[in-house]
Amino acid sequence: MSPPKFSDLHEEARDLISKGYNYGLCKLEFKSKSTAGLHLLSNCTINNDTKLFAGNLKLQHKLKDYGLEFVTDFTNEAQITNQLHVKNCIVNGLGLSFETMFVPSISKKTASIKSSYKTKNTHSTADLYFDFTGTHLDLSTILKSGSWFGGVMMKLDETTPNKKIWPCLNWAVGYKTGDLTVVNTLSDSTEYQSSICQKISKDLKFGILIDYSKVSNDSKMTFGAKYNHKKMGVFKIKMNSHQQIGISYQLDIKKGVTLILSTQLECDRKSLIGHKMGAGLMVDL
Repeated sequence: MSPPKFSDLHEEARDLISKGYNYGLCKLEFKSKSTAGLHLLSNCTINNDTKLFAGNLKLQHKLKDYGLEFVTDFTNEAQITNQLHVKNCIVNGLGLSFETMFVPSISKKTASIKSSYKTKNTHSTADLYFDFTGTHLDLSTILKSGSWFGGVMMKLDETTPNKKIWPCLNWAVGYKTGDLTVVNTLSDSTEYQSSICQKISKDLKFGILIDYSKVSNDSKMTFGAKYNHKKMGVFKIKMNSHQQIGISYQLDIKKGVTLILSTQLECDRKSLIGHKMGAGLMVDL
């Protein structure tokens, strides 16, 4: 199995700690798919504090025989995004993606071309972004040897005030076995992130995510756990060094219908001000 790309190195721990926590929001998610390969995804959220509504509609069509995937995304703010993904293009393991984004209300236009190449022990990417301020290029590669892996990402940004390409180097090293994943990354010598994810048993998973910024001299450590009970649903809890506790409960009401309840508690506050509640309903037809 090939290693993950550079930007996804902390994904396992990040998903454990962030996914399923909808506190502060009321969310409705609807999924549907046809036998012809057309997928429909719709999200609607309401912020409990600001009462602002946000929604989007995504249409996804896959042509598996040709390795093609078309994605169109519309938001309530009139943002239109179109994507084309090509897998195993020219050679096996090579993927290409083309994306355009347009916001008619403010005449904002962006485009990007992304490529990736995967083998058993490598995963390299090259992403080029275009907008009205200039171009941005991201190059990365991850190499794996046994249970160890490491890599580097280089960013060339032309959108700086002086319009000069300024290189930014990010480094990563990690270790992965069947049940344990440890990752350390250093971004531009100023941002450090470390994650540990351990699968303790079939139904129990534990993770730690550590962030440190040299610029702001701020650090944050978050612990998270997930327990999957076959009959009672999924329980999640997390706690960070800022004295915040998050709790999430996910229950399959019936086949294709899932209810998610979550809350965030501010332990440094004695009153109810600052605590957040959230609810979500996912429907998959």
